[in-house]
Amino acid sequence: TSRYSFPSSSTWSSSSSARGGGVELALAADVRVATPRATFAEPGVSLGLFGAWGGTGRLPRVMREGDALDFALSGRVLDAEAALRTGLVSRVVDDPRTVADEIAGGASDALAAIKRRIRDRRDVEAQERAEAEAFARLHDAHADEIARPRGE
Repeated sequence: TSRYSFPSSSTWSSSSSARGGGVELALAADVRVATPRATFAEPGVSLGLFGAWGGTGRLPRVMREGDALDFALSGRVLDAEAALRTGLVSRVVDDPRTVADEIAGGASDALAAIKRRIRDRRDVEAQERAEAEAFARLHDAHADEIARPRGE
């Protein structure tokens, strides 16, 4: 069962900073929420890479394409309000557990049906294969830069 056909819903929250892989994990969730002090960034571009856990396919589905490109190409940091404006998170709340509890209160069969209907038009697997191949090529091309210690 892929994460897209898994019937349960997933809620992801951040109360501090999510970078690279943390953003990738967030993008895999059904619902993303943040506390007011949360920040987000995709800094891989500074290493000649990008997130390779499905984020390049998911990011423009979560954010508008222009915002997704700006976020990924610049490596800039988004605060919680910017993440909300761009669609990276759907809510900024003091206690993210309230959102998870709200969603968990729904009928499980209805939650599963809603997820299937919203996601049934996407060919995610093909996009993830292409992403993994592109990442491998970039990793090979930038291996020396990636291995170099930072802060020198």
